[in-house]
Amino acid sequence: MATLTTLTQRLVERFNAVTALPVDAAINTMQYTFELFGYRDDADVPVTDIARLLAYASAELSTQVAINAASYFKYTDGEESVDKSMISKEYRELAAQFRLDYELEETKQSHKEGSAFRVMKRLDRP
Repeated sequence: MATLTTLTQRLVERFNAVTALPVDAAINTMQYTFELFGYRDDADVPVTDIARLLAYASAELSTQVAINAASYFKYTDGEESVDKSMISKEYRELAAQFRLDYELEETKQSHKEGSAFRVMKRLDRP
């Protein structure tokens, strides 16, 4: 079981080196994720949903970072050169990977809860 605070701390730890991230972005993203998945702020998330919520929140946070980094630039001044134009692309790719992780968790969850349907081979036909 995990709480909103615990999952927010995990998200902050995952993105602690990102400088283009506002201070409260992880908190707001995790609160939004809780709300989206139908959890109250004081709810305990079951172990089976922790990875799913973290993957979704990570994808959302990576998208926010990509949007913030989209204004980065490239310039050359004499011998000094700075190129930050590809940072947004890298975060978009990271967000896409987190979305794949989320979809994988969704698939795992649906197979556990879903029904199974099989068609048996008929014995009277070869």
